[in-house]
Amino acid sequence: MSLTPGGLNTNFDKTKDKPLKKGLVGKGLTIHGLRTTVATRLAEAGCTPAEIKAIIGHASDASIRVYTEEANKRVNADAAILKWEQRSNKDGKF
Repeated sequence: MSLTPGGLNTNFDKTKDKPLKKGLVGKGLTIHGLRTTVATRLAEAGCTPAEIKAIIGHASDASIRVYTEEANKRVNADAAILKWEQRSNKDGKF
């Protein structure tokens, strides 16, 4: 089945009605926002740009770089905090 952008949005709006009424999703949920969330979560899970592109349909690595760079920042920050905590626990300093 092929949908126009308008048809896709209409179907998406109908699909999100139940979770919206139950408070499971916010009023501002959009297809673009959902795509961004999926790309971010894939990057945080360690997926390669090629894997992310295959799932969300972006054509260029540049568009994927936004998600992978942010995910890398979080991974590096988590690793740095863990090292700090381990060092602090080891010698009681910091």
